[in-house]
Amino acid sequence: MAWNKLLGLYKEKHLMQTAIINNKIASAYCFVGAEGIGKDGFAIEFAKAVNCYEPIIKTEKDSADLEYQSYNACDNCKSCKMANMLSHPNIQFIFPYPSKTNLNEEMNAIINEQISQKSKNIYHKITIPKANEIQIDTIRTIKKKVALSNDKGRQFVIVSNADKLNSAAANAFLKTLEEPPLDTTIIITTSNKDKLLDTIKSRCQIIYFSSLPENEIAEYIEETYHRSETDSRLFATLSQGSITKAMEMFSSNMNLMRTQIVDLLRIALKKNIYRLELTDSIVNSKTEEDKMDKKQFYKTLLDLLMIWFRDVLAISVVGEDANIVNADQRERMIKFNAGYSNANYYDAIGYIENAISKIDANAEPKLTLISLFLHLRKIFHNVED
Repeated sequence: MAWNKLLGLYKEKHLMQTAIINNKIASAYCFVGAEGIGKDGFAIEFAKAVNCYEPIIKTEKDSADLEYQSYNACDNCKSCKMANMLSHPNIQFIFPYPSKTNLNEEMNAIINEQISQKSKNIYHKITIPKANEIQIDTIRTIKKKVALSNDKGRQFVIVSNADKLNSAAANAFLKTLEEPPLDTTIIITTSNKDKLLDTIKSRCQIIYFSSLPENEIAEYIEETYHRSETDSRLFATLSQGSITKAMEMFSSNMNLMRTQIVDLLRIALKKNIYRLELTDSIVNSKTEEDKMDKKQFYKTLLDLLMIWFRDVLAISVVGEDANIVNADQRERMIKFNAGYSNANYYDAIGYIENAISKIDANAEPKLTLISLFLHLRKIFHNVED
């Protein structure tokens, strides 16, 4: 089914399918949620379902065993195929676009390639050089297209990253919202609702989108990008429910970073002569830092350490067969737990969270790491040194 292309978002799917079945489609929606959870793809699938020539309507049961009617696009008719290619005359997809002065043959090729990638992967993040805002020319062009469309069905205008509308475009767009064309639905998506004009938000039905389940993100990464189970679970756990955030980490070697941070822990927990080695290892560390934003690099290191400790905690509470993220480190974690069976892992995780907050507040990362490991040493050795 078409909606199954989208991970999670079960309440949102049920809400919009019900709107179609009951013929209560609003003239304007604002989809709000974290970047990379599929808001644009959801809008496209909604528009496709409404315009499908042979929709599939059937009775299903939800997680509470309650019956409801689902409404899905067939994905086979001409309308669905055009929607899948982002070439449907009734679906206008707007995103930040370069100014006319920056448009040339090369730029048009980049734009077409980005649209092609988006049509193949609804989670693809459209990235175009010198395209930082949605301009008034784009809004004017879309208004003309909507006015001229003669195709049967309902027209949709989907504005991706609507918070990128510049002042002139936002005001022009507001006029369209005030007097929407007949049988037309406008959908704006944003991860920064506060940056939208209040007058725009007030004319939309706002729908808040949930973050995606980690297990579904992990399965998606493993199946789509053929990453290992461990990598996929690490990416998913670090993603904060966003496929885009998970994909942004692909260029980084998570296993190398995990090894680095756990090695620092090993050094910090040495019984003797650990201070100089720990300090040197932190101060002189490089590895993946050059591939990532400095702050993000150290936060990711600490996130990896926190996930590691949570896995050890799971083993200490549930047992050796506990469901853990770092499955390839299970034996090492079992030994670690046996060696520090009386340690307070909750305090350790609390110190890591505090260190992440300090780095967020622009504390010097390497000094923060040194301080953290000294605190962890006290927890695991129960000493003051």
